[in-house]
Amino acid sequence: MRSELADEEDMRELILEFVMELPGRSAQMRALTSADSRESLRAMAHQLKGAGGGYGYPAITQAAARLEHRILSQSSETELLESLQTLIGCCDAAVAGIASDPTVTLAP
Repeated sequence: MRSELADEEDMRELILEFVMELPGRSAQMRALTSADSRESLRAMAHQLKGAGGGYGYPAITQAAARLEHRILSQSSETELLESLQTLIGCCDAAVAGIASDPTVTLAP
């Protein structure tokens, strides 16, 4: 997945920093699910909901909003995990998009 703002020169470094944090955020969200810390998971989803669009990833915003809604509405564990997997999939796609972008140089 490529950021909608990737062609804006002044956003490239910010987008890269955001995307490089996503694997850690995904791991944290998985851990919070395992620890049954729904409020902390909701807070992370809320944060990604706002940040995703700001960095040109509306799919992350949409998936995070869905997860947050499911937490707030006390949806079943199955529905919550489904929404979490969708969000993590979007995060993984953003990382893959950066990794395959020939204009981006990743630090070793």
